[in-house]
Amino acid sequence: MSPLEGRGVVTTWDHRLEQLLVYSSTQQPHIVRTGLSECLGIEHARIRVVAPDVGGAFGYKGILLPEEICLAWATIQLGYPLKWLEDRRENLTASTNCREHHYTITAYGDASGKLLAIDAEATVDSGAYSSYPFSACLEAAQVVSILPGLYDLEGYRCRTYAVATNKPPILPYRGVARAGVCFALELMVDALARELALDPTEVRFRSLVGPQQMPFDNITTNILTAAITQNPCGRRLPRLISTLFAPDKQSPNPMGAESVWVLRCTQNRPPMGLPSMPAGGSRWCLGTSNVRPG
Repeated sequence: MSPLEGRGVVTTWDHRLEQLLVYSSTQQPHIVRTGLSECLGIEHARIRVVAPDVGGAFGYKGILLPEEICLAWATIQLGYPLKWLEDRRENLTASTNCREHHYTITAYGDASGKLLAIDAEATVDSGAYSSYPFSACLEAAQVVSILPGLYDLEGYRCRTYAVATNKPPILPYRGVARAGVCFALELMVDALARELALDPTEVRFRSLVGPQQMPFDNITTNILTAAITQNPCGRRLPRLISTLFAPDKQSPNPMGAESVWVLRCTQNRPPMGLPSMPAGGSRWCLGTSNVRPG
């Protein structure tokens, strides 16, 4: 992740109030103040952290930076203001990062394509050290809970490892661990479908929690309150995929043009709730466009 706006810190010592003043492009000034208090051994009341107007960056601007500690300490020792601005190279090589996962998954299913159980092992690259206040096991701890997804499983085992490497530390990206988990889970379902010579979409719908099971307490004790099979988008998905990948013999591509398919789902839903579980109506739009290379 490379934010549009990097980090910057200005520190100074208020001699009148005997107070450390820190201006930082952070979204969590109280976390920064608590961290500085613990690292420098200064009471909270003697530290003031100001967060001016800053660009958003979930995670990266919610942690305590080593530079904030170093500048604050140096300002106390020297007694005059100091400034640090992060450049792009520094952000790429030394700031926080995330999402390097390695999975080994064994899937168990019956002849009909119903997914029965998962036995998984996940290794997460957690970098060289933790980022305050989040632990180095941040993503590894999430994997265990969310790996079953929306599938109705009878058996589940998952072991996760947070491994220290020579890379920058990790932080909470939006949807902590979910990108790697979803990718691994759905590749596993595709592999099961290939092994059984079944349509991957059909395997998914046979394995998903059904509407008659709601509310559903899944195998990791996460409560599901709405089924994807209740979603009009979800019910129409198999037919749309069949249409998408079926040979189009009625309108051959002229002059070697390549077809580009556009699939869009429009949902009407209330302000609250998950976008994938709408209470309102939904409709699918499917269209094509011919593109001539060159």
